[in-house]
Amino acid sequence: MGTIKDLISALCRTYNLNTATAEKLFYAKLAEIGISSRNVRIWLLWEGGLTQQQIAKRLGISQTTTSNVLTRLRNSGFPVSEHKDIPPLGKMLPLNEVDESHIKEKF
Repeated sequence: MGTIKDLISALCRTYNLNTATAEKLFYAKLAEIGISSRNVRIWLLWEGGLTQQQIAKRLGISQTTTSNVLTRLRNSGFPVSEHKDIPPLGKMLPLNEVDESHIKEKF
């Protein structure tokens, strides 16, 4: 997934609009459905592969806020991918392949 600029460019190409018109249309539609530009940034970063913690750090918000925004977007019908903070089981390394050199003794 790209940036808001990429989405605006796609609107320009798809509907043969100039950039200013596409931006107005984009933000008007977001306002109409009650989605702020900050929430769109959160969604774009999430779809781009960042974790909730990475998004929170980048935007200067809490991880809880990030989670709440993604949940609200998902519940409102916005196309939000499944949780990416935990890798799907098929992508987890078998225990014998995990590099444990960075783990400190806790006892």
